[in-house]
Amino acid sequence: LGFTDAHGTTHRTPFRDAFERGGLVILDELDSWDAGVTLALNAALANGYAGFPDGMVKRHRDCVIIGAGNTHGTGATADFVGRNRLDAAFLSRFPVRLQWDADPALEVAISGDAAFARRVQAARERARAVGLKHLIDLRQMQAGAALIAAGFTSDEAADLTYLAGLSADQRRMIEGV
Repeated sequence: LGFTDAHGTTHRTPFRDAFERGGLVILDELDSWDAGVTLALNAALANGYAGFPDGMVKRHRDCVIIGAGNTHGTGATADFVGRNRLDAAFLSRFPVRLQWDADPALEVAISGDAAFARRVQAARERARAVGLKHLIDLRQMQAGAALIAAGFTSDEAADLTYLAGLSADQRRMIEGV
């Protein structure tokens, strides 16, 4: 929301700029935020006005605020254990909720190694199919691609990324062997 320093100068934030002048605000990783921070945004999200250090400001008609997180604000899951349960009044300010899975074609395009990306995607699907709770994502594709580019084999890259920490049985399940 900004602050007023000891000299009386108000310091604006990107949130303030978008709220007052129009723009897109993405509240990323919202399900890891402190409850006090989300409470401070309630009025801005629901009432069309927000209190800033230098007074109340009306929300611009072209201000769009999106909340993003790894859960639906209901608290920790098996994959996202550090997530907070968000206050129901805060959550009600985001009445539309989208489940957004990874785009396989985009993952391959930005992974750095299309063959390794497809291998990781296949492993992820097999893990889901057998009910194995193991996060396999784009970061592992990109890390594996970097390892391969540095001279590692695909098998070595797999061992060091998406297979790391799994038992031999779990590895066989998701590698399809």
